[in-house]
Amino acid sequence: MNSIRVTIENQDSQVCTEDDLNPDLVEVMQRHAEEQPAHATYVVELAPLLGVASAIQEKCLVIVLPETSSQDIPYLCAPVGAEVRAMSDGQSTACLMLADGNVAVSERAVSAAHPLEFSRLVTLWLFKDRRILREYPYTPETDDDLWVATQIAQSHENPLDDVPPNSSHIIELFDNFVMQDAPIERTAA
Repeated sequence: MNSIRVTIENQDSQVCTEDDLNPDLVEVMQRHAEEQPAHATYVVELAPLLGVASAIQEKCLVIVLPETSSQDIPYLCAPVGAEVRAMSDGQSTACLMLADGNVAVSERAVSAAHPLEFSRLVTLWLFKDRRILREYPYTPETDDDLWVATQIAQSHENPLDDVPPNSSHIIELFDNFVMQDAPIERTAA
C-alpha cells in the first residue's frame, strides 16, 4: 500500500493511503470516465478525495484506466519528462510523460494540478485491478521542460512538423476534467 503525507492548514501533516479514498468521489470519476470517447484525467482537490477536512488546497491528478491492469504500467518509475505529442486531429500538444514514458498527460491537466507549488505531482491511478496513490517529484526544471514543450507545440505552423510519431504502446491522456466543489464527507457504505 502506498502512502502520501498531506499537509494540514496549521502545518501539521497526516499520512494517507488508498484506504482513505472517498469511494463515492472515486466512483463518480470512474463512471464519468466510462462515458468518455477516450481516456481522460481528472484534477481534484486532495481534501475531498482523501476525506481530510482541513487539508491545504493541494490537488491530485487522477488517471482512470479501467481496461488496464496495474501490472501493465510501470507507475513506480519516478522520473517524469516533457514531450510534444500529436493528437488525432493533427494538432500538437505538450505532455508530461509518466510511468517511464508510457503515459502522456496533457499539459493542461498538469497545469490545473499546480504541482510546482508543492514540488510534487500527487497522482491516483485507477486501474481495473487496483487503486494506487503515488507522488512524483516536480521540480522547477520539470516545469521549465513542460513550458518549453508547450511553446514548441504552440509554435508549429504545420502541427506535425518535428513531432515524434505516436507510439502505439503509449497511453495518451489529452482530455481532462477539473472537478470543483466536491464534497469532503463520505457517504456511509
